[in-house]
Amino acid sequence: MDNKITTYSALFNLVDIDTIEPKQKDIAKLFLNAMNDWPTYNQKEISDFIKELKDYFGNPLTIEKISAKKFNGQNAWQIEAGSSIADLINISTKFYNESDFDKIVENFLNHYSTFKQSSNGQETNIDQDFCQFLEYEICKAFEHSDNDQIKGFWCDGILLDQPDSSYSPKYVNDNRQVKLKAFIGKDGQDEYELILKFGNKALSRYARNLDIKKCVPSPDKQNWFNIDTERNKIEIQLD
Repeated sequence: MDNKITTYSALFNLVDIDTIEPKQKDIAKLFLNAMNDWPTYNQKEISDFIKELKDYFGNPLTIEKISAKKFNGQNAWQIEAGSSIADLINISTKFYNESDFDKIVENFLNHYSTFKQSSNGQETNIDQDFCQFLEYEICKAFEHSDNDQIKGFWCDGILLDQPDSSYSPKYVNDNRQVKLKAFIGKDGQDEYELILKFGNKALSRYARNLDIKKCVPSPDKQNWFNIDTERNKIEIQLD
């Protein structure tokens, strides 16, 4: 079986179950964070991300080249992603004596290619594409909200942090909700538990493996999310 890893979702699922190499896991998680922060919408292929990363910072990709790029008011996402890449190069240099970015990527992809996929091979509609879409919609909803407690809040990423079985159509049908992790706050870095609740329309579409982005309410609509800033918890109600 070909275990070559080419996409964000495939790598994410394997990193999630890794209990063997904690430092390789740290490196891979930083790479995933960088890919999630990169501003290209709906980017799934690892190779496409690496090409854009090198086009922006330079090739070969080094900490020095990343540090040379300064914030200009319009490149916040690139700078954030570059910071994660610099961190992973530092960890690899310290623990594996490897600072070559291409070899670092090759090493962790080879490491995870030996893993068996934890899922049953069934794709669901809660993937990187949906998480990125929901992230942007939450940001818009915060802007439209009349809740003074969240003025200036934004969302800097959403991740799947439960076992694959917790996102299966059967689980969703039985429980009518799933748990995710969101990064929210005035700096977008506070970890929140995100409860995604499924209405009848979302349940029907999810069971048929149809796009559920259509079930996310309009950002200017009030009361489709509840946020508890003391407990770091947000609940979102799909149609």
